[in-house]
Amino acid sequence: MELESEKWKPMILRECREDMPPYFAPCLTKKLPTLEYGEEVVYPDYEAVLPGFFDEKDARAWIDAVYGPTQQGQTASNKRTVVDERQGLVAFLGLRGQNLVFKNVRWQEGNLPTTWNGESTHCLGHMTLTAAWSEAVYDNDTSRTWVDEAAVYVTPDSERYQHFLDHTVKPLMQTAHLVTNTTLLIPGGGRGSKQPIVQDMWGWMSHVRPAQVQEAPAELNARRLLTSCRVPYVHPYLFFRLQELVLSPEAPRVPLSERKVVLWYTRNTDDANRANAGRTISNEAEVLAAIRRLLESRGRGERLEIHPPDPARWPDQKEYVKYLNQNVAAVIGPHGGGLCNIKWVASGTLVLELQPRAWLNAHFFEESTGHGLNYWVDIRESDALRFDMTADVGNIVGLLSQELGRLPSRGPVLRHRYDWPAAMDDVFTGDAAHAGYFVSGRDGCCNRQLGEPGYPGLAIFKPDPALLTQLQAQARQGQQGQGQEGGQQGQQGGGQGQGQQ
Repeated sequence: MELESEKWKPMILRECREDMPPYFAPCLTKKLPTLEYGEEVVYPDYEAVLPGFFDEKDARAWIDAVYGPTQQGQTASNKRTVVDERQGLVAFLGLRGQNLVFKNVRWQEGNLPTTWNGESTHCLGHMTLTAAWSEAVYDNDTSRTWVDEAAVYVTPDSERYQHFLDHTVKPLMQTAHLVTNTTLLIPGGGRGSKQPIVQDMWGWMSHVRPAQVQEAPAELNARRLLTSCRVPYVHPYLFFRLQELVLSPEAPRVPLSERKVVLWYTRNTDDANRANAGRTISNEAEVLAAIRRLLESRGRGERLEIHPPDPARWPDQKEYVKYLNQNVAAVIGPHGGGLCNIKWVASGTLVLELQPRAWLNAHFFEESTGHGLNYWVDIRESDALRFDMTADVGNIVGLLSQELGRLPSRGPVLRHRYDWPAAMDDVFTGDAAHAGYFVSGRDGCCNRQLGEPGYPGLAIFKPDPALLTQLQAQARQGQQGQGQEGGQQGQQGGGQGQGQQ
């Protein structure tokens, strides 16, 4: 069976041709004397359904903040997205990568920034440079260690789990076919991380042996040095490939019917791995109680779990991410590092992010597009210092009631994109393997009336008042039952006390 990543695989151009732009990687070998080999990685365009919202004004504020004329998602200085509110979509266009192999060059600590910088010269930044390897080192230079093959994966803030996932794994996936079992991997700060999971993850990928990954010396000479800092920040190929190489070839498509866990990522408890405080939910207990009542009333064997989990429960972190992939049907929580675990959940998982109005961003939305997650965002008022919020219980239980355990109501949330949609009709109509990533435009390409085929507009969720009333009644009944039980226990306790007196 075809892998999910294969449905999104990029075209790799390996030879310079006369009809090729001179800045494509294979042609750069004519301009850069030390560049031995270059691959231009041409990723297929794709589109994703815009987030689901709970208020139209919030929707427009969010879209303007992250995809408006002065911002374009996570790559604001290198615009690659087009928003289509009519179709409720955002298109990711013209995504390219470059794998570059330099010969007889020197790696030095500091060649690549280890954190974000304003000039965007860090790895994944659109101005990432190769000037550090423009001069050749000759074989008779024995003042430094020589290695035959090395690959550089120094990405911003890679010592933290969240940023290892959203930065380092992307060049790792783009170059997986070029790494041999003798390639020395230069990992930046990841191997020195205080988070054990970051150190362990280097050994999770099936194409890497742990012995290949080591803290490189401050300087070394390499006969072949591979770098792939020119890599898209988001693309389905990269995201699906990660799950396949770490978990299993079937990881992206675990059926929703087999997944019963609703995961709440809390920030209300202390967590040694958390870089900063804040974004707590003031009425978290009320929210969790309402979710439990809803799941119980559905009678489908679904259960709520509060994470981060007790470390004692998951001494093997890889088993934890396997558990997420195999069992989680929904992830809910405030904006924060806990949500980075959506990288491991299977396609179709419901994601609800509670996002401070003063901190509108596209990070977890764009991370969710890469493997077809059903993403919604509830924009909440927050305090100015810590961004603490109060959740809307009705929004949460209402959305779960509508979307949990079902294919997204908005149709396929991840779709192929091409300038000539009729050509995709010719190829994908009747193709079961690609049906989940394709919506024909034949009946709705040019409609101009909201609600007609091809014109769904923005998705604005309105919770059913009857459902909230029902859950509130159940809560009151539960409280009354507990009160009566407590009163009986108090009478029994009082009788015993009187007897003792």
